[in-house]
Amino acid sequence: MMPDSIETRRHQRLVRLALACVILALGITGLVVAKNLLVPLAAAAMISFVIHGFAQRIGRISIAGRRMPPWMSTICAMAGILVVGAYLLQFVGSNIAQVQNAADTYEHNLLELADLIVERLGALPAWLKTDELGNRFDIAVERADLASLVSRLVSALSGIAAQAGVILLYVLFLMLERKHFDNKLHALFPRPDQERGTHELIARAVERIQTYLWVKTLISLLTAVVSYGIMRGVGVDYAEFWALVIFLLNYIPTLGSLVAVVFPTLLAAVQFVSWGPFLTVLLGLGATQFVIGNLLEPRVVGNALNLSPLAILLALALWGSVWGVVGMFLCVPLTMVAVITFAHFEPTRPIAILLSVDGRIE
Repeated sequence: MMPDSIETRRHQRLVRLALACVILALGITGLVVAKNLLVPLAAAAMISFVIHGFAQRIGRISIAGRRMPPWMSTICAMAGILVVGAYLLQFVGSNIAQVQNAADTYEHNLLELADLIVERLGALPAWLKTDELGNRFDIAVERADLASLVSRLVSALSGIAAQAGVILLYVLFLMLERKHFDNKLHALFPRPDQERGTHELIARAVERIQTYLWVKTLISLLTAVVSYGIMRGVGVDYAEFWALVIFLLNYIPTLGSLVAVVFPTLLAAVQFVSWGPFLTVLLGLGATQFVIGNLLEPRVVGNALNLSPLAILLALALWGSVWGVVGMFLCVPLTMVAVITFAHFEPTRPIAILLSVDGRIE
């Protein structure tokens, strides 16, 4: 009897793992097919989490021994988020317009930088020197049309602004639906144990997302402030704009930190056509990202995410390929929700275990 029992359990595990893989494949297929619908909805859900957490903190403020009612704190939080979002869109648009006006100057500096590099190539030893390499580099720089690149960026931002209206509408309806959520949950799960388990699952996911967004916002803000001080000290153009870009890119794990260093560094190279400012910006921003991202952030966040570094990297690749740049921004919160959900159901628990830090899941 014992060998049969062991074989049966092994067969059940294989069946559960196969079922989990099928569910995962179907889920990814659905995410790709319904991308245009789900991307604004997912972004709106994250914004609603931010508004809810902000409203809770506003509601804790006591004035003359009295606190705001929940509905008033929610309205204040929504108004604050709306004002900040509108200001950021206007700020980014004005800075992009200024960069577009300065594109000819940067293009001229880029050609000077190309000539300087070609001269350095000419000073190389004979066995390293190749005229073809220098000529190819010079031709590539001459073909670089910065004005055209900036125009494409403006078009992309216009598309994002158009999506912002749809996202805002979703946020509004999600906030209105929140007050009826408990009633719907009670109607969906007549059994008290099912209702309680589902409610705990959702509450745990919301708490994890809010904690991550709050901590990540503070870390990104610190990184942006330090980076702004470095760029301002060097004299990099549009330091405020690049600080905002660094703040936003820090929400993208790993890749965002690299891009946040590369863009201002390239601008410093094109602006000054000199090694000093270029190296100062490169080393300063690189050291800031390393210290805050690899030393400070792990101490603050700890194992609260319960996601292995490999899982985060794979999630970045997966969500980026499925939903593009928006998927990169949302990859960590979405993966956290997926892990919590997978851990709740027996067929998908193996996936949650594989994605966790040490195999221990709640």
